[in-house]
Amino acid sequence: MYSRRHFAKFAAAFALTAPIAAFANQPVHFVGDVTVFHDAPAAKTRAQVTQELEAFRENPVAADGYRWVGGERGWAPPAAHSYDIAAGRIVHSDRIPHNGAKPSRSSTDVEKQRAQEIYRGG
Repeated sequence: MYSRRHFAKFAAAFALTAPIAAFANQPVHFVGDVTVFHDAPAAKTRAQVTQELEAFRENPVAADGYRWVGGERGWAPPAAHSYDIAAGRIVHSDRIPHNGAKPSRSSTDVEKQRAQEIYRGG
């Protein structure tokens, strides 16, 4: 009887502490009211991260052109193409570069073979 009581206490203690041990290697821990992140070692210093944050706050545009506008909207897509009529001709009025390579209407043999493999099963 005496050993059963000790075993029950040990089992209860183990049941309470096992979840803590199971999550010990997780990257997020809660210490009181504070969330602590233990992720991979950072390659940047705190000063570099702070500098990047300040630069983003001055110009909140991501590498893909999306702009952070905040609130419910969040990220706004880059400006769309816009056109005006000047001297009877349609001209671009946006700031997007229009001198990029044009897409080809004909596929190469390698592209046709790859499309055959993907969409028609080989």
